[in-house]
Amino acid sequence: MYDPEDGAPKYCRVQGQVIRFDAKTINDFLDTPVILADGEDYSAYSQYLHTYPDHQAIAATLCTPGGGFVLNVDGAPWKLLGKDLTTLTQTWSILSYFNLAPTSHTSDLNVDKARLIYGLVMKMDMDLGSFISGQITQIAQSSTSRLGFLALMTTLCDAQGVISDSLTFESLSPVINLAYIKKNCWNPTDPSITFLGPHRTRTRAAAPNTLPLAQPPPQVARHQKPSTSAPPDLHSQMLRSIYQGQQIIVRDLHRLSVHMKMDPPLMTPEAFIQQVAWPGVQPSTDGRGEPSKVRETMAGAKDDIIANLTATDLGPWPDLG
Repeated sequence: MYDPEDGAPKYCRVQGQVIRFDAKTINDFLDTPVILADGEDYSAYSQYLHTYPDHQAIAATLCTPGGGFVLNVDGAPWKLLGKDLTTLTQTWSILSYFNLAPTSHTSDLNVDKARLIYGLVMKMDMDLGSFISGQITQIAQSSTSRLGFLALMTTLCDAQGVISDSLTFESLSPVINLAYIKKNCWNPTDPSITFLGPHRTRTRAAAPNTLPLAQPPPQVARHQKPSTSAPPDLHSQMLRSIYQGQQIIVRDLHRLSVHMKMDPPLMTPEAFIQQVAWPGVQPSTDGRGEPSKVRETMAGAKDDIIANLTATDLGPWPDLG
């Protein structure tokens, strides 16, 4: 996964330009100088990878209490389950998937990925350019179609004058902020991380020697249900709206029947108003009203319209355009 002595080629040609992705080029671009201890030739993380891993220490650091490595058929450590990872471990895992070691499997951690996250959590110094360069080499030499470090490679090409006229279909990854971590990385069983809930207003205790509180209003009896009826004015407005809608429908049907040369044509708006009268001021579609008489019976208007429609042969539908 990480070999500081990797001798594979660290450059390629794009449109005739040499694009280098060796450790020094990437460290210079990212401004991540290599930090070495006195007398050491390799970073702390590189030295850690050359030692036999302490799987118990890794599991104790990356997992919640009770979690550990799942063993394979040979009894060797295989992976850490995502449900057992701490919030900090899952956060570093997401960051590594997007920036250090692209992968399509982002739930569990195999041994190699667990060692990477362990080094990050333990704040080990790392030769970041050498690590990313090795990842790019692995991706280029693999037989899969997996891609990684697209923005980095595009920027390195652009720095060498390579012009890309192709459309970009890759969308940016979401911002890894507190809201993202709480939604995707937080493990509720992790005792080391807690998120504050919504702010709740505390009620102040009544001070002594204060005026007596006003008596609460009398409670409604349990068998009495609160009234859900609308006020009379609202009912009147609702009925007026319905009646105006009926007038509009009758008017449009009458115009359509005249246009289709139906004989006889459908009911006129005036005939509708005479048969279905409104008490008091007559509501109209233009917002004005005029007085009209009240008929004792209002039935029959709907039947007349339906009878006229069914009794008339409409024929083919005309072109109204």
